[in-house]
Amino acid sequence: ATWYSVDGAPAQAGTSVSISAAGGHTLNYWSVDGAGNVEAPQSMSLNIGPVDLSASAKMTVQGAVLNRTTGKYVGSVSITNTSGVPLSGPLRLRLNGLTGGVTLDNASGTSASGPYVTLAAPLAAGASVTAPLTFSNPNRVLISYTPGLYQGNL
Repeated sequence: ATWYSVDGAPAQAGTSVSISAAGGHTLNYWSVDGAGNVEAPQSMSLNIGPVDLSASAKMTVQGAVLNRTTGKYVGSVSITNTSGVPLSGPLRLRLNGLTGGVTLDNASGTSASGPYVTLAAPLAAGASVTAPLTFSNPNRVLISYTPGLYQGNL
């Protein structure tokens, strides 16, 4: 029989497992043959949905300024890994609550909570990366957002 345990829960017999809770998880699994020989436990880490890494990083926003030549607004977010361990990817910088009518021109994609930019990963402990941002702002309103750092697909 094959046995498994998710996040330290009691072991269950089976050859498939369903995990739906968002976040990081640890799956341990092993087999026992008919003679009672127990395989050395195997382990794997997995992520369901995006993991919010914002508490693991210091993020500094450089306000967007108008480039009079292009008519675009340019700014950036500098991200420093303060967690003490490398942050593996994919890493996404999401602009939560971006002002209505403003578009992030260099977005890698958009989630329900806002556009995002994909960052190079991993980000070593203590390392920094700066994400340049380019905005279309036809109504010339104040550009506002809250940066969030996420691991996984948004």
